[in-house]
Amino acid sequence: MSSGSPDRYPGTGGEVMHSRAAIYGEILKVLEGQGARIHYGRTVTGVVTKEWGVEVTFEDGEVVMADLVIGSDGIKSTVRRAAFPGVEARFEGLVGVGSTIPYSAVPSSEHPKEIPYDYKNAKYSPTVMTFGSNGFFGYSPVNSKTGDEGRYQWWSTAESDSENRDISIEEIERQLLERHKDWVNPQGEKVIDGIIRFAIQQHKDSADTDRSKRILVLPNYYMQTMEQYHSDDGRILLMGDSAHVMPPHSGQGVSLASEDGYVYARLLAHELQRTNAAESNDYKAALSTAGKYYTEMRKPRSDKIMAIAARSGNMKRDLSWWEEKSRDFFFGLFLRFAPDSIHDGTFGYKVDEEVDKFLKARP
Repeated sequence: MSSGSPDRYPGTGGEVMHSRAAIYGEILKVLEGQGARIHYGRTVTGVVTKEWGVEVTFEDGEVVMADLVIGSDGIKSTVRRAAFPGVEARFEGLVGVGSTIPYSAVPSSEHPKEIPYDYKNAKYSPTVMTFGSNGFFGYSPVNSKTGDEGRYQWWSTAESDSENRDISIEEIERQLLERHKDWVNPQGEKVIDGIIRFAIQQHKDSADTDRSKRILVLPNYYMQTMEQYHSDDGRILLMGDSAHVMPPHSGQGVSLASEDGYVYARLLAHELQRTNAAESNDYKAALSTAGKYYTEMRKPRSDKIMAIAARSGNMKRDLSWWEEKSRDFFFGLFLRFAPDSIHDGTFGYKVDEEVDKFLKARP
């Protein structure tokens, strides 16, 4: 199965993970280069639609009036809570733990020597995923670095009764070593124990000097699908996890958020031009239609990937002997016989072409 192979999906660079921090950094460079004003340390406490626009209140009491408010403020979105009351993310009973480590920390028979990865001639995939009866462990190249500078991102996911993130490193170490005792990767190499021990020591040595080397505890959240991602007048809009809380099991959270931004920008530009809003100084019609189109285009895709993520997450829960064997049997059949097209909806999605197609079908 080709998975994220660049042979099937030209121009993608292959299936490579990127940290959110790296992506945020690139976005900030673009925004700052275009003269955007970025305000740090501001907390929004209220968002209210008025006849003339949107009133945004900050924690320090300042009130700002806006034509358009885009809430891209994450899982526990203040904008969503204000504009769409009653829609809340809930803890799904799974917790992920992970960090990044250098290639040298993984005594594997093969490391990715360069990015894009040479899928055609490689013996193994660079992304390793291992399931057990009480959780999941995976590692993959991250951030497109090469050679000795390259790093793996590793993560362990398991069931938990608590979403508490304030866990001592000693307790994290105990849980990980107990959970993954004697685990091997799909090639039969016993490397997981070594990855955990290296990451724990790296965390202890880094103190607070290098956050990239520290272990993160990340509870997984889920949210019911929303009927729409926009207010009726189109002046308030949700993007990313604010609109569709994406459990990490699909690996598509940042991808969907990026698509959201691109799609809405294209739709809004189209409507502003179509309604001649700049000359009339009347943006109501453009905002209303762009918001409606945005939900119409993004919701089916987001709902579908959220459902896939939920099913994938269930495979990482505690399983009985029979459940584990059944999962492994059917998952093995899937990997062996699934057509190469199985991932076309994810890796093969061409957002620019989809927007063109959508707008062509509208007046």
